[in-house]
Amino acid sequence: IESDIANGVATPNSITSTNSAIAFMADSLTLPSADTSISAGGNVTFAPLSATTTVGVAGGAGDLAITADTLSATTASGLIIGAGNSGNVTVDALNWSGNATFISGNDIELAGNYTKSSGGDASLAFDAYRNITIDTGAQISSTNGKLNTTLDADSGSHGSGSIFMDQNSGITSNGGDVILGGGSNPLTGSATGNDTAGLDPNGNPAYSSGIELFAAQISAGGGNITLNGTGWSDPSNNNEGFGVQIASSSVIQTTGTGAIAINGTGGNSDIGGNIGVNTFFSTIQSSAGPITINGTGGNGSQGFNTGVFEESTILSDTGNITITGHGGTGGPYNTGVFVCCFNSIQSTGAGAGAAKIIINGYGGNGTGDVNNYGYSNDGVLIGSEAISSVDGDIRITGTAAGTGSNNR
Repeated sequence: IESDIANGVATPNSITSTNSAIAFMADSLTLPSADTSISAGGNVTFAPLSATTTVGVAGGAGDLAITADTLSATTASGLIIGAGNSGNVTVDALNWSGNATFISGNDIELAGNYTKSSGGDASLAFDAYRNITIDTGAQISSTNGKLNTTLDADSGSHGSGSIFMDQNSGITSNGGDVILGGGSNPLTGSATGNDTAGLDPNGNPAYSSGIELFAAQISAGGGNITLNGTGWSDPSNNNEGFGVQIASSSVIQTTGTGAIAINGTGGNSDIGGNIGVNTFFSTIQSSAGPITINGTGGNGSQGFNTGVFEESTILSDTGNITITGHGGTGGPYNTGVFVCCFNSIQSTGAGAGAAKIIINGYGGNGTGDVNNYGYSNDGVLIGSEAISSVDGDIRITGTAAGTGSNNR
């Protein structure tokens, strides 16, 4: 069943397709009553007929309004809302038990809670040509079955599409995998920072990083967590382009054998500070699964293009912690891996199976210690008592580079 009507869709009180999909293609949607039921053996799709039409879901702002009542009266193997040529898609509070995909030719915003409270395992995908924003306090969560969650920004791989999770927002997948990335395969491709207007609560650009978590949390409950980000690249801009930034009491955690992988590449800005993976005052924690962080600094004439800048708590019981950083280019202080503070990286397990801590850092190609800080393009730079282990091995390898002094 497919309905294509530019000025609205008039339907009976019950729309059923036992073995097939149902698609509503319209720029506005009016059903005879709030309890009009829609039942499909396949997917149910709601998509604009005209390009750039905005879509509002469950009270979210948009020209094509898909109400919460309509969705609560919908039964299908999957839900698809939006299309590759849609305008912005805004989703407010929604409870959906099955698979769901939201697609936009521009931005996707989650303004309220997306909840899965019944049914078996399911998948949720946000597929945005440009940015994905999880608003302050908005939660994606499942209390019944796994919810494999994918946020795919820059889905067209055109180099502009960031993911921003604002304060007190979160993803709780109840054992499902969580992927934040970009391109045709966000498991390996990166969300990419850009010049979109908007500031995080610290007053810094919210979208210049490929991925930013600001006082946000991701909890997978045994599922795997993957973050892939690349910072904004514009040599004329004066904003730091972090690949992945985990900031201000954010938490990334999983249990059991769930693994955490964070991969970031710094951008290209004249101001410098284009860090691959930047963490501060946050927590990254696994149990028996590995934690792997790979960061590559970008390019900036004022330096400080660090591969991985670690100023948070990273801890694991029996899953190895591996951090690899490559400093960027331009100016001084392009350190491979900078581990800042007391008890920053911890192996908490006991016995032969305790987590190993493995750090490999490669200094970038830049000038020397122009400010006499005592360091510059170091392979690995570690603060006082920053790494601790109960029984697991600690292995640190650093290779310096660059010109001038104090490249260690």
